[in-house]
Amino acid sequence: MSLIARVANLFRGFLSLFISDIEKNNPEVAYENSINSLTGKYVKLREATAAVIRRRDEIDAREAKVSKDLAQVNA
Repeated sequence: MSLIARVANLFRGFLSLFISDIEKNNPEVAYENSINSLTGKYVKLREATAAVIRRRDEIDAREAKVSKDLAQVNA
């Protein structure tokens, strides 16, 4: 398995050299790739933020219900 991993790593190295040469000759390609990468990260961050907000709202609703139940028990 180690030999396969080393060959794959070597292939990735050659591929990255080839891509870097293309990016040197065409800087707009590197710029476009950077924009696409940042856009993808933004989408993931937005989804994570939405999940946190959704969870916060669930916890707030549960806390309000428990507080209401406690007030009824105390009364």
